[in-house]
Amino acid sequence: METIDLKKVAKFYPDRISREMLKDSPEMRIALMCLNPGQKLDPHKAPLRLLMYVVEGKGTFTVGEEKVVADEKTCIPCDPNVPHGFAADQGEKLVVMDVRSSELTKYAANAMLATKISFMNELANIAERCGADIEHVRVG
Repeated sequence: METIDLKKVAKFYPDRISREMLKDSPEMRIALMCLNPGQKLDPHKAPLRLLMYVVEGKGTFTVGEEKVVADEKTCIPCDPNVPHGFAADQGEKLVVMDVRSSELTKYAANAMLATKISFMNELANIAERCGADIEHVRVG
């Protein structure tokens, strides 16, 4: 089992936001961002669904046109292609864990499987009408 000690990977830089990639796989990406007071991540878009989790501190989060002040142990979900960002504007450091799931990959794999099943079902219908053995067709 893999575990990540966030206290050990959290780093703060005076001149920029710290961004540590904790996991980067086709199924999931987890990044840890550490901001000093006054730093911000401007709103931007991502093609995947994501979840922003406040690990430490307090800040203002923007999702679309909405803004909310959130503190520790708060989750802020964001749909694909919706502008999102956050700022350590509450006078304290802010540590945010960003979790992205590759939902599109899952949808594409499911669609491909459904296409294969539909195709084989149609071939089976044709084989039955022609008197062919679908197992011979399936194997190739």
